[in-house]
Amino acid sequence: MHRTIRVNELIKKELGNILIKEIAIPDVLITIISVETSLDIRHAKVSLSIFPEKKAGSTIKILQKELYGMQKELNKRLNMKPVPKIKFVFDRSGEIFTRINEAINGD
Repeated sequence: MHRTIRVNELIKKELGNILIKEIAIPDVLITIISVETSLDIRHAKVSLSIFPEKKAGSTIKILQKELYGMQKELNKRLNMKPVPKIKFVFDRSGEIFTRINEAINGD
């Protein structure tokens, strides 16, 4: 269990660095919300917050196209076997928060 937590944090850190330095998506802010690695360390679900949210679909498509390169770079940076296969998912909790906030403030 402790290994999975460490792996999650390591993937979050390294993948964040890769996104910042190597993936250019203009006018989009991407935040890694969480990483959930399977117990066998073979798969990792990476939850992303994407702003503006209307660009979430196109951003996920771009990330999927770039996934092979990002996975390759992650394999180089992480000193472990196996390196989990990454899957990106859009985290809608930011969208829900925005709607609640608008409802409370009457926007």
